[in-house]
Amino acid sequence: MKVNNGIHWIIDCTSEFERTVAFFRDSMGLRLAEEGTPVTDTQFTRYALLRLPDDGTLEIVEPADETIRALYAAPVVCFKVDDLAQARRELSSNGAEFVTPVFQAQEHMAWTYFRAPDEHVYQIWSDGKSSEQDDTSTQ
Repeated sequence: MKVNNGIHWIIDCTSEFERTVAFFRDSMGLRLAEEGTPVTDTQFTRYALLRLPDDGTLEIVEPADETIRALYAAPVVCFKVDDLAQARRELSSNGAEFVTPVFQAQEHMAWTYFRAPDEHVYQIWSDGKSSEQDDTSTQ
C-alpha cells in the first residue's frame, strides 16, 4: 500500500454544524467551497467543504445520530491511496477494523473508514473506481 500526497482532507463531525462552519469561515478565514446534503455517505446529514491555504480540505459534517457522533469523536484524517481495495486488504491484515463499507461517488472517487490500533478512526480514499464498491459489509 502506498499513501500519496500526504494529508489533504480532514473531517470534523459535530452537532454544532452552523457554529463550526461559521468559526472556520469567519474566524479562521477559510473559503467555503461547497455545502449540502450528502447523497452517498448518508451517515451524515449535512456537510461543508472549506479550503485550506495549501489546497487541502476541512470537511465539517453533521452526524445523523449520536452513534455516528461517538464513532467520529475526534477529527478524521484522510489518506489518499493508489489502490483502495489493496489498501483495505493490507490494513485489515495488519489489525485495522473497517467501520463502514466502501462508498463510491460517481466513477471517480471511493473511500472507507477504519479504526486503527490506537482506537481512532481514519479514512482512506482513492480517485479510481473501487473493485470493492459492491461490498456493503463493515467487517
